[in-house]
Amino acid sequence: MGKRGPKPKTASQREQSGNAGKRRPKADAPSIPLATAPQPPDWLSDRGKQVWREIAPDLVARNVLTAADQPALGLLCQSWDDFHQHSAEIQNSGHSGFTDKGYEYTRPAVQLKAKAMDLIIRLSQRFGLTPMDRVGLGGAEKKGSKNPNNPLEDELGKK
Repeated sequence: MGKRGPKPKTASQREQSGNAGKRRPKADAPSIPLATAPQPPDWLSDRGKQVWREIAPDLVARNVLTAADQPALGLLCQSWDDFHQHSAEIQNSGHSGFTDKGYEYTRPAVQLKAKAMDLIIRLSQRFGLTPMDRVGLGGAEKKGSKNPNNPLEDELGKK
């Protein structure tokens, strides 16, 4: 069973939401965000390195990535590669197979794909890569800002 209650907030999140309880603010552990995106580790696969190169600059731009976070980011990137490998295996072989006696079974790749998806979601939330977590980390776009990559923004903004 996980921890009860809401997820803890960082000092900057607590500062933004105000101090309704009038309690003394608790300081976060010191962490220094990286100024530039680091190179992917050698142990990552080619697809994992590609995902690293896509995600790391965004995390650095939002001051989320520190040196201590690099192993977890590597696990996220490797999980993406695992997910794609298992998906390809399922497409080639199917979700289930039959034993030599005719019994149907679920292929191991199905469960491995599900585990990779779960790890991707959990690590993505930790890095603020899901929409709700970006809001919590302060990385979401401010209202009224134009995003050139969103063609629906003009239509949805009209009343």
